[in-house]
Amino acid sequence: MSRSNCSRAVRASNQMLGAATGLLLDRIFGEPPSRFHPVVLFGRLASRIEPLFWEDSRRSGGYFWASLLLPVFIMGELFDGSFMATAIASYLAIAEKSLFEAAASVHDALAEPDLDQARDALLALVGRDRSGLSSGDIARATVESIAENSVDAVVSVLIWASLLGAKGAVAYRAVNTLDSMFGNFSDRYSSFGWTSAKLDDVANYLPARIATLLVSFIAGSDLKALKGTFRQARPHPSPNAGLVEAAYADLLGLELGGELSYMGVAESRPRVGKLGNRAVVGDIRKAVDMAHKVDTVLGSALVVSAISIRVLVFRSRRKDRG
Repeated sequence: MSRSNCSRAVRASNQMLGAATGLLLDRIFGEPPSRFHPVVLFGRLASRIEPLFWEDSRRSGGYFWASLLLPVFIMGELFDGSFMATAIASYLAIAEKSLFEAAASVHDALAEPDLDQARDALLALVGRDRSGLSSGDIARATVESIAENSVDAVVSVLIWASLLGAKGAVAYRAVNTLDSMFGNFSDRYSSFGWTSAKLDDVANYLPARIATLLVSFIAGSDLKALKGTFRQARPHPSPNAGLVEAAYADLLGLELGGELSYMGVAESRPRVGKLGNRAVVGDIRKAVDMAHKVDTVLGSALVVSAISIRVLVFRSRRKDRG
């Protein structure tokens, strides 16, 4: 192995270990206080400069996106290949602990039962209209959010951090944040938010499929079941969320999808999983357990891959000296 190849291999190993360390740090400490959190500060900056760029066009939305993302990517580039920078960036970008805590809050409120409190707690997970949701609707929405956000909040960060280091982690989180704030889900952002929405779809495309494969692997599903998951997800408006929701629905043996509304506008999502078997409060913990396993398996795979790379580099260098 040439010196340049060894250097690239060591950098890849650093990035994988850094990404896995970021996950561990999030599990130990959780997210920093919101007033100091870089993601929150980034969101506030985006909100303040949005009026400077806003026009009802895709072009202005593209300029807005580039004005925020390019500086973030360049800052990440300064720490390219650094284990410590990748670990810190991944920790700040991952939100596994807060996702699970939000889901637990909904679970506990439903278990009491206190539907009003459960609807209030659901706000931390979904943007859909919550008034009038039944216990089953709330449980379904929570499981769907766990499935989707396990990719957005963890798997995608691990993948992009392991591939690109610190700049991958921070750039992905910035892309995802802009989509959540300005994606084309309202009249104001139907054109302006098009770039943010589509690039978020691109950024999550590979991670969503990796997460789906991991769910199937952990559940012991065969190839026929996996093909059925992809087939059920095909009509979903999101190329990523629908896929992981279908995977979780198959695993838990329940039905996800169906009727919902955003800002008073009714939508009908394709029904996936075991049709007719509605979600209940106990399915929330099952979904959290599966998401935790998926994250753990992926993080462990990155550590094993990083160590294997280091061993290969060590053997190559020892051979060259010999």
